[in-house]
Order: sequence, then structure tokens, then C-alpha cells
Amino acid sequence: MDRSQQRAADEKDYASLVVKIGERDALPVRAIPYVTGWTISPDVVAKNFARDEAAPFEKLENTDTFHLADGRPVKLLPKEWDRYVAALQGLEAELREQFASDERGYAAWVSRSVSKLPAGVFVWLDDFAKDFEHDYGPERLSIMEEREGDRELNLSPFLENETLNMVLEGFGPRDPFLTYRSHDTVAGIGEVVYNGRLIDWRYWVENMPTLSPAEAARLMSGLDPELYEDLTARPVPKNDPSRACAEAKRIERLAVAQGAGRRTPEEWYLWALESGFTVHRGFFLAARGRHLLEREAQELKAMPRAEAARWERASEVARGQRQVSFTYAGHRSDSVLTFPEFCAEVDERLARWRLGRYDLIEAAEVLAQSAALDSRQLAEQMDTAIHAGKLAYRVNNIKVDVEHIPHEHLWHRTVFESDVNKWLASEAAGSDLVLTYPYPDTPSSVEESEPEPDEPAQKPAVEPVDQPTKQHRIKNRSDPLTAVLEKAKDAALDRDDYLSVWAALVSMAQSRTRPAPLLGYAEEEGVKYQVAEGIGTKFFTKGALRKRMNPKARGG
Repeated sequence: MDRSQQRAADEKDYASLVVKIGERDALPVRAIPYVTGWTISPDVVAKNFARDEAAPFEKLENTDTFHLADGRPVKLLPKEWDRYVAALQGLEAELREQFASDERGYAAWVSRSVSKLPAGVFVWLDDFAKDFEHDYGPERLSIMEEREGDRELNLSPFLENETLNMVLEGFGPRDPFLTYRSHDTVAGIGEVVYNGRLIDWRYWVENMPTLSPAEAARLMSGLDPELYEDLTARPVPKNDPSRACAEAKRIERLAVAQGAGRRTPEEWYLWALESGFTVHRGFFLAARGRHLLEREAQELKAMPRAEAARWERASEVARGQRQVSFTYAGHRSDSVLTFPEFCAEVDERLARWRLGRYDLIEAAEVLAQSAALDSRQLAEQMDTAIHAGKLAYRVNNIKVDVEHIPHEHLWHRTVFESDVNKWLASEAAGSDLVLTYPYPDTPSSVEESEPEPDEPAQKPAVEPVDQPTKQHRIKNRSDPLTAVLEKAKDAALDRDDYLSVWAALVSMAQSRTRPAPLLGYAEEEGVKYQVAEGIGTKFFTKGALRKRMNPKARGG
């Protein structure tokens, strides 16, 4: 195995740019410039796959490109690459005309050229690694002042979030929340530091029905039980795992003292939360992923029908994976996802929408669906309005001046609900066209009405009389936690046990894709949530949940 292949083998389990297609590792074509350190630029990528380079300049001759159709990899023909060659040549000409400075022009080229390559198109990683080693080895290519790593593939380059999302467009969420393997960057790095490798979550969580206190303690601390059967072991001598080992010892000691026997991973996770321990993120992702898979029907039922239908219509690619289609304003992307990954995508996107943040084409689609309009045309109008300075464009929530807006379509850039509605109010005929969250939450029934979270129930001074027009309607409408508490009940091991629901709610609040209005969790104060836009935040406590779920406990 050559150095490039060895590096690929070492990194593929946690590299952010490697995707799984069936049982095989693949690399998006948009990733090629980054994993090669720009040795292969976007124009060279397109020309080589168009087979438009003459000898001796041809490269990647044994690497083909593919896209997914009905769940199957379909090879792209060389002629299909011609339009991408033309697009890159057009961009180059535009930048030469726009920038007198070569340095500024090159910076713009680096920033804008990769997105001209097709989304959702990939190469097989092993084929590409072999060709790269052959084509760019010292026998065929000289590098002036060569540095370490110049001829190696870096499958996990540092990229900004926006660039990562662009590279992986068409391949599902960048952070595959709730998967068995620890692709999560933070969790993966910790595992490699302590163990010298990633923990095999599929083995420990899917294949092992229960875990002993010792096994669970180690896994919840980010330690591989096979390497740390003895907590004094040091499998990676240069790294010090003493803090993780001490935490594992504390967890195991308490579990044994309480007489805990073998339990499922989910039960261990809930026990750890109730006991005040912080659980390694990789363990959380794995246990939660299994829990979702076992409750697929319930999860789909809890989703908005339009979202659940995406999964139900998707074709199966491999065991546990489906090709899911997302179409907004005529722009279709197909992503190969597991069910937990699909749930994560929906949760993350709907959380953004609840907060009034949409990709431009998402906003156009939601608007069009609400008023029977042409979504593609609406997206074009919004894009034009941004470039004309009529619709605000923001970076880091800050409005960008027109002269600094990128000279390209902004289909996947964020627009804000308030900005879109301000534009609609000034430009759209009539006043009924408004961008708003498309899925109304199911309101609580009158019989289920509750006091505001953390507010004590008020005992009425007199017996209530029939007043059908005054039955807590304002309170129901203003309670921001109703929907998310129902979701926590659905995720709980026992929806009628407030401790089980509390553990699920805390998990949701701590997750990266936490649903609105959750903002986080503080051990001393509870689950933090947003009361309403512009009003402020509150904390929801375990005691408040107990009172909501057991009204008889209110007097206690």
C-alpha cells in the first residue's frame, strides 16, 4: 500500500469529506481541489473528466465520475463534463476582466471556481487515490521547494462551514448527527487521542444488546473497553487519558454501588444523565441513533406529513440507507441517508425555519407553496432583488453592502424571514404574501391546558363556570414548549415517566440540532428556552416538568 492509500485508510473513518455510497467510500468531485491542496484545480478536474487533455497532460485516466439515479451509481459520460469546462472558462474570463490584480483575481478564482463543479457527483476513493499517486508521484511531476505532504491526499482539510456545505451539497448533512460511527469531528478527535483509533460504535451499540457497568463507564468516557480493560493502560503513550480514566472509574463505582447490572445503551445514557455525569458525545450519538431506528414509525408519525413523505418515497440504496430527494425552487439534490441522518436533516432545517432562517431556494419554495406561485421564478426574483439591494443579504447576521455581494446566484445562501417579508411588503401586490413557518404546531386541547412553565398554578377563588370563550386560549397559544415536550415524550423510553421524558428533553437541548425554542441546558438551572421573539429566555426545570405531567404533584 502506497503512502497516499495508507493516509486514505488511516483517515477515512473520520475525514469530513469522505462519503459512504452503499458499502464503498466515495469522494465528491468538489472535494478534489481541497484534498489535493489545490494540486488539482477545478478547471483541471473538469478537463480531465471530459477527457479533454492530450498526452502527456492527461490525468485520472482510471477514475470515473458517478451520480446516483434511483439509488444506483450511474457513470457520467465525458461529454457531460463539457458544460462544466465551459462554465469554468467563462468564470476565468470574467475574473480577468474584473480584476486588474492577478492576486485579487486568483483569490476570487479560489473562492468561486469549485462551486462550478457539479453537486452530488463523486469518484470512488480507492480509484482516485491510486490515480493520484501515479499521476502526481515524483516520476511524473516535479515540485519546486517540495514540502511534507505535498504529494499526499488530505481527506480532512480545514474548511469553513460554508465551504464544507458547498463541497458536500447533494450528499446529506455535513454533521451526520445520530449515526453509529463517530463521524462527529469533536467526538472523533477525542477518541483517536485516547485510543489511537475510533471506537466501533456499531459493534458496541448495535450488536451488543446490553453493556456491563465497566463497559458502559468506559464508553461514556470516550474509552474503548477493549483497550482499557485496565484503566491504568496507556495505549497511546504520548497522550494522557487520566481525566477520562478517572471519570470512567467514578461512573463504574457508582453503578456498582447502586447494584446496576447489564443495561441497554439507552438505559445507561438515561442513568448517566440522572446521575449528573457528562456523557461522551460519540456514545450519545450512537445510542440515540439506535433508539431512532427502533422507533421509525413513531418518528415519521410525529413529523410533518410532507417531510415524512420524503423518506417514504425514497428508494433503498443499501441496508439502512435510502436516496432521499430534496427539491426547492426546481433545484433537486439527492442524498444517501440513514434514517437517523434523515431525522437530523429534518430537525436541523425545521429548527432554522422556526427561527426565520432559510436558504434562498427554501424560502422561495415555502412562499410558493403557500400561495400557488412558481417557486423557480420566485427564487430568481429574490436573487435579483438581493443583487439590486432591495432584499437584504447578510453574513454573520450583518447586512452586506451591495458592492460586496458575490457576483453569483445565491440559491444556498441564508435569507431571513423578516427581511423577505419587508421586501414583499414593499414590492408584492396586495398584503397577503408572507413568509412564515409552514407547519403549524398541533395546539394543546382545552383539557390539556397548563400554566406557563415554571409558574405556580393559581387556585381559583370560586368554582369555575362555563365560559367557552375564555378557556386559556391565549395561554395555550403562547406556551412555546408544548410541541417540543411532545417530541421529548415521543423520544423517551417511557412517555408517561417524567424522569424519562426529562432525560430526552435534556438530550434534545444539548444536541447540535436542538429544535426551537430550546437554547441549551445548564445543570443548576435547567433547560433554557426562548419565550418569544424579542421577549427573552427562561429556564424549564425538572420540577416544572413533573408538575405538568402529574397535576396532582402541584401541591407538593
